Amino acid sequence: MQQSAASVTAWSPPPGSQNLSLFDVLAWPQAASVGTAASSTASRHTDALDYSTDLPDRPGQFEVGDWLLSRCAADVDDKVRTKWVTDALCRPEGTDEVKKALRVQNAKILKWVLRGCHNEAEHVWRISTLQFCCLIVQKALEVADRTLGNFQPLRDVAGYEEDRDPKDPNREPRDAKVLIVSVFHNRVKEACEHKWAHFVVEQCIKFMPREKTWFILQYMAEQTFAVAAAANMCAYNVLMRLIEHHGEGADVGGHLNTIVEQLIARDVATQRPQNHDPHQRFVNNPWANFVFKNLLEYGVQWQTRVVDEVLLVDTSDLAQLRCASMTLTSALALDQNFPSGRANVEKIIDKLCGREDCSEHARSHAATWLASIKNSKYGSFIYKQLKKACEDSSRVFPTLPTESQSKDTRQSHKNQKIAKPQPKLQPKAKPKAKPKVKAKGSEGRAGGGEKGRGKSESKIELASSAASSMVEASLRRTTSAMSS
Repeated sequence: MQQSAASVTAWSPPPGSQNLSLFDVLAWPQAASVGTAASSTASRHTDALDYSTDLPDRPGQFEVGDWLLSRCAADVDDKVRTKWVTDALCRPEGTDEVKKALRVQNAKILKWVLRGCHNEAEHVWRISTLQFCCLIVQKALEVADRTLGNFQPLRDVAGYEEDRDPKDPNREPRDAKVLIVSVFHNRVKEACEHKWAHFVVEQCIKFMPREKTWFILQYMAEQTFAVAAAANMCAYNVLMRLIEHHGEGADVGGHLNTIVEQLIARDVATQRPQNHDPHQRFVNNPWANFVFKNLLEYGVQWQTRVVDEVLLVDTSDLAQLRCASMTLTSALALDQNFPSGRANVEKIIDKLCGREDCSEHARSHAATWLASIKNSKYGSFIYKQLKKACEDSSRVFPTLPTESQSKDTRQSHKNQKIAKPQPKLQPKAKPKAKPKVKAKGSEGRAGGGEKGRGKSESKIELASSAASSMVEASLRRTTSAMSS
């Protein structure tokens, strides 16, 4: 629903809020659901309080510009206050009255960005290096365009041409975006490596014409800053934006070609035999590998050089490295509808499948190697993309050996090596069994020793003789009684 500028007022606390507790203030937005006369007022205050961490000095919808002009950068460098400004700095949309109010507000915000309380260059650089204020500069680059209209306050923001007569009616106003970009002319290295300012430089490359950002390319090419930028966690983003923005156009001055040559030469210097550790390859750098990926995607004229001089050297080692494997995966995923892309993908397929040497031994070795990386941590991605690339290019994917065949192959490779003669080992002599030691008192226990068994047998004989004598006595008494 569109609303006019006159119907929107600055936010004010609810009636009687001076005597309200914290619980009452937090519960105030719920009053909008109550069917009372105050429900419309409560809903208006609820719309104003649309941030969970709102601050008491929040301006109204069309008062952000006036509020910002009375603040310095340190006061605005806050997550909530910065969001107020970035939300207010937008392209004019809606009714004519709303568009007019938004243009005036945009002009005031751009005036604060360009001038502030210092000169233009120092203030733009200062807020570009702050964590939250740099978001305002990025949004200003998107909105600060003279095509927003011929509204006079917006045209007067950046001033007019200084080399023209002020009374000249044909004098054109300066572009606010050009003034923001000009701040970085003498600060290219510092801005690219800065934690927050590099985001502003990226937006400059994105929204400005190519001829306005050539000075960044020129600095990287002439000062040999490209290699250091590719290995920097902030500057590599700027280099990627330059490749995306300038890669498809005319390379005026040959600066971009010089940068590509510097990057390739740096990787060649880290290859064998100069360096025997594949982890030290420049293409395996955690930031530079993204730059090489952008060269493959946006620099069509440099695809073949990157593939031939970087990726086809020690390819089997690169496929098992964390960062270099990502670049190799991107190379296998190149668009094969173009001749250059199809030719480069086929080169990598032949290299990984062992078809360069045209020998049976190389193909069997490549199949065994593919079977070994199939389930590895980083090589599994190469295996999947290689299989897909073979299907797209109508190439035959190598038949992987079974587990028993791979064991036989590994054993044959071991047998081919010259084994050192090892002396025969003498069988170890068995240790003599220790004699068992009888426990004390074992001879007196039943069943333990000859003496114990003799005593038990004598007791049994005495018991049997006593029983037989008792039987004979009872028989004599019975016979004597019967005779009497």
